[in-house]
Amino acid sequence: MKWRKFANSLRLRLLLRMSKNYPAAFTEMQAIVNNKANNPIFEGNGDNADMPYPGTNKENAWPGGPLANSLDEFDKRKPSKEIVDALMQRNDPRLQAWVAPVVSRGTTDPNEYVGVPNAIQAPYDYNGGNDKISLLAPLFRLNKDTKLTASLMTYAEVCFILAEAVQANKITVPGKTAEALYYDGIKANMSYYGVLATAEAANYFDQASVKYNGTLQQLIGQKWIAMFLKGAEGWFDHRRTGFPVFVLGPSLPRANCPNAICTRTRKAS
Repeated sequence: MKWRKFANSLRLRLLLRMSKNYPAAFTEMQAIVNNKANNPIFEGNGDNADMPYPGTNKENAWPGGPLANSLDEFDKRKPSKEIVDALMQRNDPRLQAWVAPVVSRGTTDPNEYVGVPNAIQAPYDYNGGNDKISLLAPLFRLNKDTKLTASLMTYAEVCFILAEAVQANKITVPGKTAEALYYDGIKANMSYYGVLATAEAANYFDQASVKYNGTLQQLIGQKWIAMFLKGAEGWFDHRRTGFPVFVLGPSLPRANCPNAICTRTRKAS
C-alpha cells in the first residue's frame, strides 16, 4: 500500500511539474484524488517515502555525521541566507531545529542566526569570519536519527501540490480547500521536526506573513521552506512559477540555485 501511495503521489508531482505543456495534467490529477481507493496517495507523515540511515559505518551513516564526514567537512556546509532570513522573518521554530546560533555576533549581520549569501567569492569571510556564521543544527551532525533520512517524497509536499492545483481552480479535493491543504503542508513538516506545538503556542499561523492569503508566492514560499535540503525540488518550482524570488549572486546571470545550503567551495560561475 505504501508503494502504491508513493507511486500516485509521485504522479501528482510530475503532473503538476509538466502541467504547462501537458493539457491532460489536471484531468489526471483530478482522477487520482477522485478515487483514492484505486489511487491511494500520502495521507500523513507515516506515508513518507524515505529510507533511514543505519549509521553503523561510513558507508551507511547520514552524510553529515562523524562516521561519514570529518568535522572540517561538516563545517563547510552553511545554511544559506535565503532560508535563514525566511525563517527569521516568520518567527519560524524550524529555525532552531535546522540552524545553530553564531558563536559571536558579526558586523554585516548582527543577528543570532546568520546564513551565507549564495555565490559569494569568500563565504568564510562573510560577516567577519567563521564564528559569526551559523552552522547547521547539531541534529545534522549525527550518524543517524529518525529525522535524518534519504527522503524521496513527503506528505507535506503532496499537501502543497494539491493546494496549488486547488488554489488555481484546476482541481477539487473532496473535503479540502486550498487553505486547508496549505496549512496541512506546513503542519506536517513542523510535526516531522517536532516543532508544531511550539509554533501553535506562539500563534505562528496568525502572522500576516503566514496566514493564508491565496497567493502563489506565499504558497510556494512555504513549500520551499518545507522542502529544506531538497534543493532540486525548489529549483523546479522556481523555474515553473518564478517563486520564491531569490537575490541575484554577484556574478550570476540568473537567480541562484534555491538550495538551502551554501558551501565554502562553491563560487560564482
